[in-house]
Amino acid sequence: MKTHKPVATILIVSAVLHGILSFSHFSQVGILPYIMGTICLLSCIASAACFYIKKRLKNTKSWILYHNFFAVIALVTLIGHIALSR
Repeated sequence: MKTHKPVATILIVSAVLHGILSFSHFSQVGILPYIMGTICLLSCIASAACFYIKKRLKNTKSWILYHNFFAVIALVTLIGHIALSR
C-alpha cells in the first residue's frame, strides 16, 4: 500500500498540531480527553515504529502483531477521546 505511510505521517502530524492548538479549551473539557488523546498519539507512533524496526525483530513476521495491537489501542482511545470531548 503506497498510501499507508503518507496517511500515517499526516495522522501523526495533524494529531500533534491538534493537541497543541486545543490547549485553549482545556478548562472546558477537563484532563481526561487530553490523556486519551495522548495515549492515542503514542500508540500511533508505536504502531509506526513497529514498521520501521521490523528488521531488528527476531521473528520478522511478529512486527505486524505489534503494529495491529497498537492500532487497536489507538482506535479505542480515539473513540474515547472523541466521546469525552463532547
